[in-house]
Amino acid sequence: MVKQRLWPALLLGVLALGSAGCVKAPTTGAIIANKGPITVGTGNMSAPREGVATSYYLYIPFVGDIAWGDSSLEAATQNGGIGTVAWADSDNFFVLLFGRRSTIVHGS
Repeated sequence: MVKQRLWPALLLGVLALGSAGCVKAPTTGAIIANKGPITVGTGNMSAPREGVATSYYLYIPFVGDIAWGDSSLEAATQNGGIGTVAWADSDNFFVLLFGRRSTIVHGS
């Protein structure tokens, strides 16, 4: 009788410990949205073109991350047809186990 009551508690404990590392640094919390500069480029603020590259990830407990897309600077410059990078931004959005990361490049 005691063993039957112990199994649900044990299972809940294992699930809680297995999900403890779900959020990756530097993000903390359930919902995160931030945007910030990336130190790169010439700093020319009158850049006529913009390129965006986005990647996504989904965390599955006990399995790991499943990620797709390409949010690199190279992909963003190709998407915008940019030869000279003036500046770049990053845009991050995370909700529980799902995340989106975008790189925005400005240049000519």
